[in-house]
Amino acid sequence: MSRIYDLPFLYRIGKKYVVFIYKNYYNKITITGTENIPETGPVIFAPNHLNALMDDMAVLMFASKKHSTVYLGRADMFKKPLVARFLRFAKIMPAFRIRDGYENLKKNTETFDESAEVLKNGHALCIMPEGNQELERKVRPLVKGIFRIAFTAQNEIGEAKNVTILPVGLDYEHFIRFGKNLTINIGKPINVSDYINDFNENQAKAINEIKDKLKFELNELTVNLDTVENYELFELVFNIITSKAAAEKIYNATDLFKFRKQTAKSLINIEKHSPEKITKLKDLSNSYLKSCEQLKLNPLKWFAQQIKLKDLFFKGIYFTICSPLFFCGLILNILPFTLPLYIRKIVGIKFPGFFSTVYYGAGIITFPLFYILQSILLTTLFHWSWWIFIVLIPLQYFLGKFAFFAWYRRFNEYIKAVKLKSLKQKNQINYNRLISIIEDLKDSLSI
Repeated sequence: MSRIYDLPFLYRIGKKYVVFIYKNYYNKITITGTENIPETGPVIFAPNHLNALMDDMAVLMFASKKHSTVYLGRADMFKKPLVARFLRFAKIMPAFRIRDGYENLKKNTETFDESAEVLKNGHALCIMPEGNQELERKVRPLVKGIFRIAFTAQNEIGEAKNVTILPVGLDYEHFIRFGKNLTINIGKPINVSDYINDFNENQAKAINEIKDKLKFELNELTVNLDTVENYELFELVFNIITSKAAAEKIYNATDLFKFRKQTAKSLINIEKHSPEKITKLKDLSNSYLKSCEQLKLNPLKWFAQQIKLKDLFFKGIYFTICSPLFFCGLILNILPFTLPLYIRKIVGIKFPGFFSTVYYGAGIITFPLFYILQSILLTTLFHWSWWIFIVLIPLQYFLGKFAFFAWYRRFNEYIKAVKLKSLKQKNQINYNRLISIIEDLKDSLSI
């Protein structure tokens, strides 16, 4: 059997393609902290786990191109031999949990040994330290597997190389929707060698120490609404305040993440230090929802950037002139865009945390397939030459990208801006009340 960290030609080509598709799934991917990635030596990437396969793919945005990144995945995915072979080709190894049967836990020894081999040869591992996935924006308790692998590898490598755990914070603007933004924050490396002596003397103590360190770093790198009792309320307040800031474009991507993080932190501080404010937040949130209902506004989608009247006029001309390109791009891309939705329903995926993974995974196949089929159809129908067939394939992609990002996305913002201007003129009192509620929410959080 080939070594899992080998880089065959087919894998390298496939990796470039899936990374290309991943980049196009999002509007913008912002990466900070790349200077923290060790240039040499074994490294374990440790991202928070929110969005199934999309979390794994996020690591490939900054991982070394010269070395492999090997993943640990749920063991139940490996039940079918054909699927297991593909997963190994994709550099995913099984990790067994108690729910997979207590008798199977001993199989982790093989996975741990191979993981150590990956690190000893200078390649990287990606392990989700939370173990499971949830859609709540919080850092959950960390499991011990990642640390056992790290310490095992460090003992086998010795002092020649230092194993590092690299915390990675992922912040999705939206977990499911295509064309949203993703922020990836890479934290300071945690040197396993700093804890190895303690581990050899007292394993439990050393694991708890390094686990606390990693959790602290993840808290700093992502949005952490660390509450149980008030999560729905805090998520609503968080979404109201941050959605408005994002729509008004008052922050760049990095500063917007800082604002989102501070908003979440302020909410948690209220719960810890000023619980009497919770009632006020509930009242303000209910008033906000009631005002939106009266004005027939979507509570989280009516926000827009302020645009002057003359800019509205010129933007209207732009959309009119470019509308033929939009409809052309729409027609050529409507089937590959919508087919993944039906695939998800046919397969029976019900957990929203897997939706974007299904859409992305299906899109890897549907887009090139339909581009090729449609190019064959058009060249045959109009008797075009073969070189037009070759041009049509990338042309459909660029027209689709223009249709969504340069036309539809901007047109949607344009419509919101027009409605906002109309709302301010026709319902000045109700509009001011709505803005006042949002400002009161921000004042309650001291942001």
